[in-house]
Amino acid sequence: MTADSTGISVFENMLGIATDLSIDLETRRINVLASMMNHPPYTFKFLKFLLEKFAGRVELAQYPNDFKLVVRTWLEKLGQVDQLDYLLNTIVPANLIIDSTNEITANGTGHLYVGGVVTAVESYILSNDISGTYEINNTETLASGVHTFETIEINMKGA
Repeated sequence: MTADSTGISVFENMLGIATDLSIDLETRRINVLASMMNHPPYTFKFLKFLLEKFAGRVELAQYPNDFKLVVRTWLEKLGQVDQLDYLLNTIVPANLIIDSTNEITANGTGHLYVGGVVTAVESYILSNDISGTYEINNTETLASGVHTFETIEINMKGA
């Protein structure tokens, strides 16, 4: 309400309003105020409403003591996750941690292969010197592993 020309230009820059020095200061102040008031209040209820309109199914949980917001979505279309990221970064205050998970579920069939290996090591020293003392140090290695892989097949019908 009382910003000078320099102060108003800072607000214009923040709000994406082109600075026009040919407009009087009072009109520039009104333009900034109108732009600031054009946005609805960003409440948890409004965020949930906006995300449901955008994403359909969404689960939100807030943890005020931990300054954390948990968002769970099921977005499948190209670009939706980027748009969700933009929405969250512009609406959610910067002091909150956003834990966002997007799940894409699909039915599938396949195989799981499990393998394991056991290696035994034995060391022998052959010598004709029966009066010598020999020390044998052995190392045994036990290894096992599980390897999983998935095959994704996408059929584009009508493409």
